[in-house]
Amino acid sequence: MGRTKGEAARSKSRPSSSSEAASLLPSGAGTVGFGGYVGNSRVDSSLASTSDGSTFLDIDGELAVQLKRLSRKDSTTKLKALSALSQLIAHKTAMEVVAIIPQWAFEYRKLLMDYSREVRRATHDTMTNLVSVVGRYLAPHLKPLIGPWWFSQFDSVYEVSQAAKRSFQAAFPAQERRLDALMLYSSEIFTCIEENLKLTPQSLSDKGNASDELEEMHQQHLPAHKPVDRQNVSYIVRHSFQICDRKELAEVDLVLSSSLLALAAILDVIFSPHFERSGSENISGEAKHAMKARTKAVSSAEKLFSAHKYFLDFLKFPTPAIRSAAYLLVRSCIKNIPHSITEGDMRPLAAAILGSFQEKNPACHSSMWDTVLLLTKSFPNSWTFVNVQKTILSRLWNFLKNGCFGSQQVSYPVLVLFLEIVPSQAITKDSFFVDFFQNFWEGRNLARPSNADRLAFFKAAEECFLWGLRYASRYCDEVDSIYSYRHTLVDDILLGLLWHEYLQITHYIPKPILNQDSPDPVTLVLVALSLFGSREIVHEVMGIELGTEQFLQYFNKTIIPLCLKKISPSTDVRLDLLLALLDDVCFSEQWDTIVTYLVNLNDAGNSPNTTNRNHVYVFAILMKKVRDRTTKTIHKSDSSEIDWHHELLDSLVVSVVCSVPIFEHSSVRFLCAALGGSSEDDKISFVSQNTLVLVFEEVFRNLMAFMMDSPFSWVQDACSMLLMGGSYRDWRLKSSNYLLETAHFTLDILSGCLFCLKTLDTESEVVQGILSAVFIIDWEFIWIAVSKDQLDEEELGKMEARFAFCDAVHAFHGKVCDQFMESFGVNGRKHLGSVLIQFIKCLTNLDNGFDSDSFISFCCQRVLDIFKLLCQDQVEEQKLLDQLLCENDSWPLWVTSASTGARLKTENASPQESRNTRFVAFVDKLISNIGFDRVVAGVITKEITSSINHHFLDLSINRSNYSRPWLAAEILCTWKWLGGSALHSLLPPLCEYIKKVDSSFSDSVFDILLDGALVHGSGSALNIFWTASFDEVEAVQEPFLRALVSLLTTLIQNNVWGKEKVISLFNRLLNLLCVGDATNINCLRILPSVMNILVRTLKTVFEDCGSGQSDPYSQNELHQPIIDWLKKVASFPPLYAWNSGDGAEMEDWFQLIVSCFPVKVAERMQGPKAERYISPIEKAFLYELFRKQRNDGQAVGHKLPLVQVLLSKLLVIVLAYCWEDFDQDDWKFVLHRLRFWIESAVVMMEESTEIVNDAVTRGSNDVRVTLSIIENAVEIKDPIPMELARNALVAFSLIHDPSELESKDSDNLNPLANERWELFMDRMLESILRLFFSTAAAEAIAASCCYEASYIVASSRVNHSQFWELVASCVVRSSSHARDKAMKSMHIWGLSEGPISSLYALVFSYNPHPALQYAAFVLLSDETMAQQALLPDNDFKLNDGISNNEGSHNLDTSVEILHLREEVSLKLRKSPGELLQMDCFAHDRVNVLLAWCLLLSHLASLQSSSSLRERIIQYVQDFTNAAVLDCLFQYIPLELCMGNSSRKKEIEIPAEVSKAASAAVRALTSSSLVFCVETLWPITPKKMASLAGSIFGLMLHNLPAYVRGWFSEIRDRSVSSAIESFTKAWCSPTLVSNELSEVKKASFADDNFSVSVSRSANEIVATYTKDETGMDLVIRLPQSYPLKPVDIDCTRSLGISEVKRRKWLMSLMSFIRNQNGALAEAIRIWKSNFDKEFEGVEECPICYSVIHTVNHSLPRLACKTCKHKFHSACLYKWFSTSHKSTCPLCQSPF
Repeated sequence: MGRTKGEAARSKSRPSSSSEAASLLPSGAGTVGFGGYVGNSRVDSSLASTSDGSTFLDIDGELAVQLKRLSRKDSTTKLKALSALSQLIAHKTAMEVVAIIPQWAFEYRKLLMDYSREVRRATHDTMTNLVSVVGRYLAPHLKPLIGPWWFSQFDSVYEVSQAAKRSFQAAFPAQERRLDALMLYSSEIFTCIEENLKLTPQSLSDKGNASDELEEMHQQHLPAHKPVDRQNVSYIVRHSFQICDRKELAEVDLVLSSSLLALAAILDVIFSPHFERSGSENISGEAKHAMKARTKAVSSAEKLFSAHKYFLDFLKFPTPAIRSAAYLLVRSCIKNIPHSITEGDMRPLAAAILGSFQEKNPACHSSMWDTVLLLTKSFPNSWTFVNVQKTILSRLWNFLKNGCFGSQQVSYPVLVLFLEIVPSQAITKDSFFVDFFQNFWEGRNLARPSNADRLAFFKAAEECFLWGLRYASRYCDEVDSIYSYRHTLVDDILLGLLWHEYLQITHYIPKPILNQDSPDPVTLVLVALSLFGSREIVHEVMGIELGTEQFLQYFNKTIIPLCLKKISPSTDVRLDLLLALLDDVCFSEQWDTIVTYLVNLNDAGNSPNTTNRNHVYVFAILMKKVRDRTTKTIHKSDSSEIDWHHELLDSLVVSVVCSVPIFEHSSVRFLCAALGGSSEDDKISFVSQNTLVLVFEEVFRNLMAFMMDSPFSWVQDACSMLLMGGSYRDWRLKSSNYLLETAHFTLDILSGCLFCLKTLDTESEVVQGILSAVFIIDWEFIWIAVSKDQLDEEELGKMEARFAFCDAVHAFHGKVCDQFMESFGVNGRKHLGSVLIQFIKCLTNLDNGFDSDSFISFCCQRVLDIFKLLCQDQVEEQKLLDQLLCENDSWPLWVTSASTGARLKTENASPQESRNTRFVAFVDKLISNIGFDRVVAGVITKEITSSINHHFLDLSINRSNYSRPWLAAEILCTWKWLGGSALHSLLPPLCEYIKKVDSSFSDSVFDILLDGALVHGSGSALNIFWTASFDEVEAVQEPFLRALVSLLTTLIQNNVWGKEKVISLFNRLLNLLCVGDATNINCLRILPSVMNILVRTLKTVFEDCGSGQSDPYSQNELHQPIIDWLKKVASFPPLYAWNSGDGAEMEDWFQLIVSCFPVKVAERMQGPKAERYISPIEKAFLYELFRKQRNDGQAVGHKLPLVQVLLSKLLVIVLAYCWEDFDQDDWKFVLHRLRFWIESAVVMMEESTEIVNDAVTRGSNDVRVTLSIIENAVEIKDPIPMELARNALVAFSLIHDPSELESKDSDNLNPLANERWELFMDRMLESILRLFFSTAAAEAIAASCCYEASYIVASSRVNHSQFWELVASCVVRSSSHARDKAMKSMHIWGLSEGPISSLYALVFSYNPHPALQYAAFVLLSDETMAQQALLPDNDFKLNDGISNNEGSHNLDTSVEILHLREEVSLKLRKSPGELLQMDCFAHDRVNVLLAWCLLLSHLASLQSSSSLRERIIQYVQDFTNAAVLDCLFQYIPLELCMGNSSRKKEIEIPAEVSKAASAAVRALTSSSLVFCVETLWPITPKKMASLAGSIFGLMLHNLPAYVRGWFSEIRDRSVSSAIESFTKAWCSPTLVSNELSEVKKASFADDNFSVSVSRSANEIVATYTKDETGMDLVIRLPQSYPLKPVDIDCTRSLGISEVKRRKWLMSLMSFIRNQNGALAEAIRIWKSNFDKEFEGVEECPICYSVIHTVNHSLPRLACKTCKHKFHSACLYKWFSTSHKSTCPLCQSPF
């Protein structure tokens, strides 16, 4: 058994052991470990090698072997070596591949000249892989590569040239970069090309050719009369030596042709407009460098052309490819450097180029012609340097005479261009054109030309002849001579030469000529008729006298049957003959005979169908010709009008249009020709008006029948609506087997006669009906296209044919809109608009079973189309809107338009509510498309402009007639509909309109809503002490009150209504509340909801009150009414005395009092507080009201829910406004009630959680049953306990914040100083944490079942969002003691999920609640809980030591592997593809970033020397992917602020970048991410940018080496530059300052080692001295630290060898560059490494370091044979990379 082929044998110089391998290293490489590593870092080859090494010393061994194989002579070996080399390159690093480039460049040029095309192609494929790997490191090696690389792109083999271009584009993807490279290295390219042009066959000798190549060469060079069997390879081998000579010539030809083309191309590049500069004063240094290179390249090119005498010798080469390339090169020279051509150069140049018509190879003709044309155009005097007749014309005549030697399609089109540039003084005008055309004509039939050749020939003949006529003035000066010259051309060339061969002159026409089927004789007669007249021709040809009677008799008996009886190929021209023989004198008799003849034929025969088809076809052609003839003559002033009407023609038209089931195309042609109307100008009709009406009625009937057969009910309803009430209501539309055929037949008629409709009354039923039908069928087509997803395949299959017809109608509808409707009458448009609008209105009320949102959008778009098409101004649009919005049975539901403005609808409208909602959704779509101002406000301006996101124009407007405040009120009352709501769809544009256009519009809408609310008189379920939010507003059931509150809130919040307006409204409500001594109950019911909004505007602010006023509260509008209301409520019995059914009015008064004392519950975890100042009188009355309710506190707990709710609200406002007056009994009562209400909610939530736990752990295997149980468990059926607990939480938040309850009166006795207070607070917080953990546990347990279960639990919190916000706020402010106690309680509870899993369930919730998410994140990131949050439950305590068995011979790294909790690890270990494919704002992507936030927060809290920190960092490096950093910069649009402006101040930083920068700085300063997580929800681009910036900042601080490794792998230079600029500007200054401060504060506790810091230079100087040795190392931090590595330099060394100095220098560099933490810690570890060395600890032979640079372990794994010790990590890496398990030193099994 031998070695496999291609495997390199062991050479004599190859050592047999690793020790011998080490001996071969140069002396300076002693500090480098195995594989070129120090620690785990690759050492630069420049540091590890010496200058006297051999060629392949620094090259990877495998790559070196393959490079050597490229020098072999046989192509097979080269191909295999190239394939292997390409595969190796793909798996090597950039630095490893860069090392082979010098040797590769040497082989590359030789390979490009190889005769084998496969070798050349494979070479380029390998080059592509190489440049893809090395990237920008290719730049220093471009000089030897660029020349061969360029000329190889012009290889004669297409596949090879394309491969070369692909490799070049891979190196320079941008076109600008490619051009710059060519310009900068143009000198090298010229040098390479010049060397190629000097090559000889001897220099390219290569005898080792494959048999297939020899065969191919033999076939190319052997004479054609000696055919060879291609399978007989032995015969080919026998002649191989002879072939090799030809092969060498072929190689030279290949190189020469490619080089010539490359030279021509580089010239074009150099002189391209890309490098033209307008001036040098404002261009950059790079541009000046490019211009300098261009000047140098131009000079080199001129010298090259001069030295080679413009390459004219190459025009004489026997190889066509070289001659063609030479032509192109000469052309490039003439084009780009014409100034270098001297008069002495012109003579040989003109002789060679202008005399090139002797070129016989067609492959050269294209480039030859280009060069001839350019030379003549650029140097017209070049013709004077040659003998024109001998050198140019004689060769040109021979060229033309021989059919251009086969290049007809190339040469013939150029002839007219050649004539254009021929100098007139160089030719003889009398003979030039004649000679030209004679020789040109003579070469027409040579070499059996193809059809394309003939076409090119005749086209060239036409162009050249016309050119000669057109430009005769070039050769003649006077008018007479020009005319004479043109006459000569026509006589001598056109008549004498071209036509002579084809014209056959006859002196008679035989009589049977018209009996032939060929059209040619008839055409001849037609020509004669046009020349001599009809009667003269009949007389001459037929021998008939010229009398009218004889002519008419001959016409009727002979001509008509001859032209009409049968269909033949000559029918068309026979009909032309028939019309040509019509005589003005006897036209009526002739036309009557023709029509009668055709109609009689139509009715005769035994086969009427066949007769009908044939003769209708003839009649159709005839009528079309009649129409064309009439159209041509009607505009002539001397033409008399001819009457073509005929009664039989009318009857035939009606008969054809009703012909069922015969629908021939000829029938359509006939009808269209008879009716006319194919265009706007076609106003001629050959039938009567009545016939037109009958035809279009039949068209309308057919369209109705098609619509009635529609599968959509709304189309059928439209059909019924069109027929209803008109004269056609009695029509009975029946289905037919030919329905589709009839429909297509009808559409063809309508399309061909569309404009005939304008000749009828545009308001007539038939015209309006046809147009309406077209619109509706077009809508059906659009709806089918839109709703295909809602139809099953069977339905689509049935509708396929119908859809095809609807598609045709859709196209016809476009024609109607574009052409027909422009000139349609005003009344007709109005009537059509009314019909279509009414139909749309009915359509929106249909319950059609389709997706309502898409159908409503469909209807809205149709209305917009109607407006655009039929409305010429805004008044017409508003009138159509009035018709659309007018009242009907189902619309409107609440308010209707009236002459006085609006009228409330009081009847029961619930059955129509769904229809009304659909119509409101439809109106909402209209508003979103054309604007609030046009639909609701009815604004009329000078022009219609869309109001979407535009500023309202304050122009002259008319609002009185079309303003619709009732519509706004109706939409507000509807509140919600499919796809929208009043909150988001109506209120914003309404508010904007009121602000900018019409402030009175709000009064009209408000009055309507207030009247409606007063009429219905229903109270609300608003949480009155809370700021009225829109979420609260939605809880109001009464439509008018809900609309009123939402409108009022919007107007006040957006500052549309100021204080004066609010005061006026308040006074108005006061007047409505009390009518004399009676109370308006309906007003009382709505007043609390309204006061909840008004009171914040009417509140008294002491700062605004005058200091001189004795009673500032008396000036406030609220003061006296509130006192009166307090007195009123104080007169009621206490709450505990209320009974069921009592106190409806008392409840309303009580709610009114509560609404007057608002409590602001702010968002973002801020505590509640009183929102207004109250007078002492108000406070006294309020406190007295509270004291009245607490007299029997125990009884209250057993009273009605209403009583408890009112009491909870009272407690909140009393705590907010009167807590200073509380005594111990008051506090006792309040605290008891709060604890009772909160614990009631706790019991309810914990019971729900236990049910969920049982359902998941012990429940049914049926998931649907489990989901049902969970849904019932988490559903809060009784909202009263939640409302009580919510109010209790508000009250608790008031007393929980000490700043709110600081006593102002030292004599006031309150329990804040008592020990019982702390006990109460702990118990309350414990209950709140139980609430928090119970809902978290429920979601975690449900998530363990399935996603749906978790979503159900999370969704149950949506309806009680305020409650959970308060819970989360209390949790965030809770103490560590309370949290720890709650965690222990959770463990004791014994649920299937623990507290940490529960917190993660909230953080990563599928339906997240922002406040709960933030609270859970705060708990998980707390330092006391962080270890439990990251590590599994069974791995809380970490082992900082190294396992005892680590020194054994078995490699066991499992003890060092850290395991994180599954909730975090699954997100941290996302693959790059999965992570980057997520949407930027997707739920999963945000959760991944939150997981990183938790990890980084915990990492920042650990000490830099912590073993847990090292293990976490190792986990990050081993298991996470740096693609998360790519994700971060998807949120930070750096590309928007990296402009091309030279002045940075001109660049406006985007908001996202600014947010990210600020967050990054804050994260670096605080080492925390809590601030950005708190404000993260709801997710927005700016918030995500802030989160991304803060994560990036903290990663730079805690994982600098990790980030640096990611940054170094970025291939896009613009991206890396932008990230570096961002980091340098915002992050690096803080990081550098922190690092220097940490180093300065660090204590290394050793007299042998000292560190000093220079903040100005960003330098750290470390000095180490031991005995008589010492060294100073300077560490410089770059400006973009830590993206760029630090620079380390040894400024002083004493008593240390060069080898050891370099080793220590590299060791420090490795420690610092691999340190994911503070620099101070890296320096400390490096110092420890020195200490260990001096202590005699043996270093690891792999990394040559005592302490491992990453995990900081010592070498402990020893080899049994050589006893050397290794780091476990180094040994593991050695085994994995070498694929062996032997000792690196002695090679014995480990």
